[in-house]
Amino acid sequence: MQTLLRAKGIDAQVINAGVPFDTTAMMLRRIDKDVPNGTDIAILQPGGNDRRFFCTKEQRAANIAEMERRLRARGIKVIVYDDEIPLRYYTIDFIHLTHEGHAMIAAALLPRVMAILQSPTAVNGRSTRAGPRR
Repeated sequence: MQTLLRAKGIDAQVINAGVPFDTTAMMLRRIDKDVPNGTDIAILQPGGNDRRFFCTKEQRAANIAEMERRLRARGIKVIVYDDEIPLRYYTIDFIHLTHEGHAMIAAALLPRVMAILQSPTAVNGRSTRAGPRR
């Protein structure tokens, strides 16, 4: 994502705070610590670990909604990427994404990130045409 944004002239710092095997409950427990104040946009990718570890669909949805609520309460724009990822983008273990899988997700997210960045008051009430801080 950072490379794609920089290719568009946006000096963004993108930080991946993903943790292997995390469930949405685990993400929720660390969201406030791992997404610091001053962050402009957070991309949540809940993945499929809840299904692996027997979390209900309702609890998963509630966890995602609470993460969104907490982030938005701090003025952070939120994008949830929860699309089905075709199996061809996974390594042989069908758990980890390939380089192509990560590139596919970044390309899919780029228009959504750009829409936020190009909105005149999208990030913390200021114009973001110069790019985000994080």
